[in-house]
Amino acid sequence: AETLSKINEASELASRQTLIDAIDFNNWKKLKEELKSNSEDTTVKTSIKKIQDSVQIELDIINKLYDKSDMIFIVDSDGDVISKNLDGILDGKNFLNKILIQSALKGRNGEDVFKILGKVYKVVAVPIRNDQNFIIGAYCSANIVDSEMAKDDAGKLYEETVDASSTNRFYFAF
Repeated sequence: AETLSKINEASELASRQTLIDAIDFNNWKKLKEELKSNSEDTTVKTSIKKIQDSVQIELDIINKLYDKSDMIFIVDSDGDVISKNLDGILDGKNFLNKILIQSALKGRNGEDVFKILGKVYKVVAVPIRNDQNFIIGAYCSANIVDSEMAKDDAGKLYEETVDASSTNRFYFAF
C-alpha cells in the first residue's frame, strides 16, 4: 500500500504543468543534438544549463512542499539526467541501463532498489507526459536505504504475513 501511495504521489507530481514547461522537451532534444555535433558551442551549453536550472528550481519546490525524498531527479527519454533537486551531482549521468527507468520511459510506474553514486536507494519512477500524452522523460524519487528503512520494510512484511489468515498465508522475501 505504501508503494502504491508513493507511486500515485509521484505520478501526480510528474504531471505538474510547471515541471513539464520547465523541461521544454523539444528544445532540450534539439540542444542535445546540437551539442553532439559541436561540443564546444558555449551558446548551446548555456541554453542547456538554463533548462537544467529551471527544472532544478521546480524540483526544489516539489522537494520542499510535496515530495520529501532524499533525491528527486528527472531523466529525459534517452535516460540522461536533466536535473536533480538541490545540486547538479547527477549531471552527465545516464540511467537507461536500469530496468525501472526503461519501464517508466515505456509508460509503466514502478519501484526498485539500485545504487546511485555508491549508495543504495529505493527509487520510484513514473513517466512524464506532455500535453499530447507523449512520454518525454521520467520523474524519479529516491530514498537512501539505511538500516532504519530496512527494519521498517522488514517489519511491514512481517505484519502482512502475520495478518494473513491461516488458510491463505502470503510470504514475502527480498
